Amino acid sequence: MVVRNFLSALNLSLLGASCAVFLAFGVGCGRSETSTPVATVAPKANTPHGPRGCLYIVLDAFDAGHVSHLGYPRETTPVLDALARRGVSFTRAYSQCPNTLGSTQSLMSGRYLPAPLPGDLPYVLGASTPLLAEAFRAVGYRTSAFSENPWIRENTGFARGFDDFKSYEPLLPKVQGHPSRKRDEAITTKVLADAERWILDRETGGWFCYLHVLRPHDPYLAPEPYGERFLADPSAADTPERDVDLMFRTRWRNYRPSTEEVQYVTDLYDGSIAYIDALVGGFLDRLTTAGRLEDALVIVTSDHGEAFMQHGSFKHGNTVFEEMIHVPFVMVPPSGTDWPIGLRNQTIELVDVFPTLANLFGFAAPPSLDGGSFVEALRAPSRADTGTVYSQTLKGDRIAYRRGDTKFVFSQKGPGFSPDECYDLFADPGEKSNLCGIGSPPADLVAEGLAAIEDYFRAPEAAAGTLDAEQAEALKALGYVKE
Repeated sequence: MVVRNFLSALNLSLLGASCAVFLAFGVGCGRSETSTPVATVAPKANTPHGPRGCLYIVLDAFDAGHVSHLGYPRETTPVLDALARRGVSFTRAYSQCPNTLGSTQSLMSGRYLPAPLPGDLPYVLGASTPLLAEAFRAVGYRTSAFSENPWIRENTGFARGFDDFKSYEPLLPKVQGHPSRKRDEAITTKVLADAERWILDRETGGWFCYLHVLRPHDPYLAPEPYGERFLADPSAADTPERDVDLMFRTRWRNYRPSTEEVQYVTDLYDGSIAYIDALVGGFLDRLTTAGRLEDALVIVTSDHGEAFMQHGSFKHGNTVFEEMIHVPFVMVPPSGTDWPIGLRNQTIELVDVFPTLANLFGFAAPPSLDGGSFVEALRAPSRADTGTVYSQTLKGDRIAYRRGDTKFVFSQKGPGFSPDECYDLFADPGEKSNLCGIGSPPADLVAEGLAAIEDYFRAPEAAAGTLDAEQAEALKALGYVKE
């Protein structure tokens, strides 16, 4: 069984005031050799004693490699960049699955994904699994979720713990003769408006709001001026289904797109990023003007990345390469907080969010959590990063295990796993040179990765779920199921 070493727990006596909280608020550095498990101190009954609000925004299918302040040459994210200048942006933040269903399950449970079940819903949050929203509600916070992603529904267990839970249908009805369903552009703005109204209604008391926006997820075409902003030929925006058709043929018909076609799809994706960045900026500005974010923690991240033929595929879900699991992660504290701002290179994972927020907001972190709190590291960020990452595909047939800059990809071989790929991400950030078979890969890391799989790839805790008709049709339209 792999040893789980985590950062020392924050002294919860500091959590009596939000200023004291954020003086100790930290950036993650993953699991270190000297860290200890997160504290599980019982909270005061129904008494919020961290920041009054927590706004958690997920921008769907947002690859960290397309974020301007993380090195992307295009100006795609001026709002996110401005938020990073007011808080902390993690350069090494990772999702546990290159698919919304898996990644959000890990986020809400603080646990790595088990072995998948057969069927359309391989992961369902079981009733016995403690969830982040339940923990917030138990200490008196009002909780809400607004999502336009069809994976996030009651039948996946996601609604548990939310006082107010609302899901939306993101696509227009299919029109005969068209290869795909078009995006309902009014839905994204409605999701933001409904979440804004809910937060504005929170005049007193603590609140936690989870907001899941289906952008920049495909279909990528965005309203002007964003849709054509990065296109070499702006007139190409007049063919809005070309990107969907290219990705469909590539995924299901073994089509090999040209360099120009890949660039076209990438250009549309970047436009979709710029569009949702602007929408989120307006949303946050209005809440700031109303005074709702002065005493709130704001997090902006993604559920997974997105691929553009770096390793032979578009979209996401079927590999654990960096473009699939590397996500942006920006945290902005309440106003008046005295903490070092800027980039942090320590490794964190979405599975670490639950224990981190438990420290910040002063509620008990369940002992079943796999993730570790990254609170303390902000005050003493380390230049050396030995943190680990554990991610797996939705099918569970490929698992990535990374420590520092060494990354292994284990493939399922019958009942077990074997290390088929190894990459030195410092020398080879694009994962082009597989070191397995060239010399001897680090035996200790191979053993550590296999031990992690044995530890985390456990039996599922809930029975398989069933997709409802609307959900199944939406997932098919978004390319998760072959027509």
